[in-house]
Amino acid sequence: MEDILECPQCRSREISLIPDQTAKFIYKCNNCNYSGPRIIKLDKLEEQKKKLMSMTLSKGTRKEIEEALRKKKAGIK
Repeated sequence: MEDILECPQCRSREISLIPDQTAKFIYKCNNCNYSGPRIIKLDKLEEQKKKLMSMTLSKGTRKEIEEALRKKKAGIK
């Protein structure tokens, strides 16, 4: 699974990578033209949470999943 990049200014995911002279990349947003050395990588747990929340779940199950993800993020077993 590849990392998902998100523009910090407009939250768009339409990102271009432009190589610069230091063999690194400059990130450029195709939506608002923001550019910088790096753009936010969405936390994979957040992405999992969004995926799980998009499924139709009962409120009890949804709360259990949110709690489990919160504990996992905090490092609690």
